[in-house]
Amino acid sequence: MTDLAPKPRTSRAALWIVTAITLIAAVMRFVRLDSLAPAAWYDEVWFALRARELLQTHQLHVFYPTSFGGANAGLVYLTALVQLLGITTITSARWVLAAAGVIAVPLAYRCFKALAPDSKEIVGILAAAFLAVTLFDVIITRVGMESGIVPAVALFVVWQITEGARHGQMLRFCIPLRHFALAGLILGLAQYNGLHARFVIPVAVYLITDLLVTSRGDQRRRVLIGAAVLFGVAVLVASPLIAFFIREPQWLTARSGFVARFGFDPVASNLIQIARVFSIEGSYDPKTTVPGVPLLDLVQSIGFYVGLAWCIWNVPRRLVARLLIVWLIAAALPGVLTDGANLQRMIGIAAPLAGIVAVGWWKIASQHFSMSAGQQRQAVRLALIFLILASMGWNAYLLFVRWPQEPKLAAQFTAAPVDLARTAISADHAVYAERIPEAEDIIAWEYLFPGTAVTRLDFRKCIPMPHRRSTPTSYLILTDHDDQTAPMLRQAYPSSTFRARNVDLWQGTAAWIDIPAGVDAAVPPRQSKAEFDKGISLYGYDWSADTLHPGETLFITLYWLADQPVGEDLTAFAHVGTGLEGSALIAQRDGQPCVSLYPTSQWHPGEVIPDSFAITLPEDTPPGDYPIAVGWYSFPSLERVRLMHADQPLPDDRAVIGTIHVEP
Repeated sequence: MTDLAPKPRTSRAALWIVTAITLIAAVMRFVRLDSLAPAAWYDEVWFALRARELLQTHQLHVFYPTSFGGANAGLVYLTALVQLLGITTITSARWVLAAAGVIAVPLAYRCFKALAPDSKEIVGILAAAFLAVTLFDVIITRVGMESGIVPAVALFVVWQITEGARHGQMLRFCIPLRHFALAGLILGLAQYNGLHARFVIPVAVYLITDLLVTSRGDQRRRVLIGAAVLFGVAVLVASPLIAFFIREPQWLTARSGFVARFGFDPVASNLIQIARVFSIEGSYDPKTTVPGVPLLDLVQSIGFYVGLAWCIWNVPRRLVARLLIVWLIAAALPGVLTDGANLQRMIGIAAPLAGIVAVGWWKIASQHFSMSAGQQRQAVRLALIFLILASMGWNAYLLFVRWPQEPKLAAQFTAAPVDLARTAISADHAVYAERIPEAEDIIAWEYLFPGTAVTRLDFRKCIPMPHRRSTPTSYLILTDHDDQTAPMLRQAYPSSTFRARNVDLWQGTAAWIDIPAGVDAAVPPRQSKAEFDKGISLYGYDWSADTLHPGETLFITLYWLADQPVGEDLTAFAHVGTGLEGSALIAQRDGQPCVSLYPTSQWHPGEVIPDSFAITLPEDTPPGDYPIAVGWYSFPSLERVRLMHADQPLPDDRAVIGTIHVEP
């Protein structure tokens, strides 16, 4: 028979203790959440961006195909909910994970109280206490990584299966089915939250199988019916995601294809690393723990090894012993099968670890209780409380004192893009930040810049140049994609300085260049004066050739100077030939400046905007001299902007800037 005896009633003292432990867990996870860890890791910025897009577009996805193997939509939805509540910072995804970490604490109490009813709530209370402060679980649930939800999901599913197997008579279907249905609901929803949740499925399957093997009669039938309900609900809830993977099966294993490492040598190496990180030598990844510090402190280590020995010894007799071992192995598999035994991927071990540690100290305390009486029992009880408090204090010290002092912490969390973006936003002068479509790592900038005065442009296609501006001008340049802009600015403005040269953006580098106030923009190769209404004037121009043949292309750059805010989007045009008497109009180009990247409504006073384009001459162009006339108009009215003054004005608000010669 299964060892699921009727669970003990929840005492008032236990309720207060678990409430206090939950508050401690909240302090450990929410205090300085936006700044510790430094903002922001790539994953959490990605989820914050997708959540904002969801709220703006209302387009629902079950899966996001990406260059890094794809991402599920669960954390996007939850982060969007957080943003709806008013938390719109770049670290909004952290609030979801921190809340999941806190919720996991009372779930640990309820789960292990149900699994070990003979401990009189002690195992549940101890498991909640250790899970509340275990450092690597605290750190991972402080960062917006989807894996941090797994412990809470697994605890809830195991708890509900256990309750469903224990409760009621066979005729009272509603009681066991309610628990199994809830377990199926959460298990199905969790699949939207990434591949880490898939490892909860084998834990649920094992628990149900064990219950079926060890149960008899009505209880076995209740578990069998409950299992059908659980997996039926889970499949139904996850059916949109399942349908997506059926249609596009390559995405089911795309992410694991990036990180999985199979074969004897990598698996053996990972197993050795995992065995060491518990109590000997911790991970050196500051995204998961204090580098080098073991996952378990001395108090937790003693409980873990005693509890593990008890579980192994009691495998034939106790469900909780078998389950904890299987649970620990299943949760560790993501670390065993991926590169470097990544702790973030095996965060699921936090729940069974807390259970094993709790079982260990329960057996230690029980042994002393059985050998003691009166005041000695009270001393044992006080000693256990002292050890738990010492463990909590040590982990709090590691989190709030040791971890922030880690010198590589900011670099590991790719804080540089966020720091640069925040510096740009807080600047009291014009800032231009490069925006290149293929530069995915700059998502931190993408999140922070919208709605600010920072101008985003691809400098390879358009770069505004300051001219006698009363304030400095700054440029953030993606130097690994653009190796021309920084040297060009340095040559054009010898007084410019580098505030930063090679800032690590995790997948690239950036430079920050400051140009002082009052400097002149470089004078273009060709000069022709033309002043238009709206504060636009021609600063100069250049073109590829003075003489062309029919069918050839003329490459032109017009340097426009903004003297005041334009206030609307205007269209520029250039005509080859005037169309007036004696000068046929043979070709033209109309368009917003900088291939529409930088419309006039965004122009700032005191900047020169180079507008480059090409005009191809018709094959049948007659030989001769053709003036090049330029001007502006509003769209859709087509009303031309008034020409105020020009060296060669035309009566229809156009200015001739030069002449080309067409040869046969």
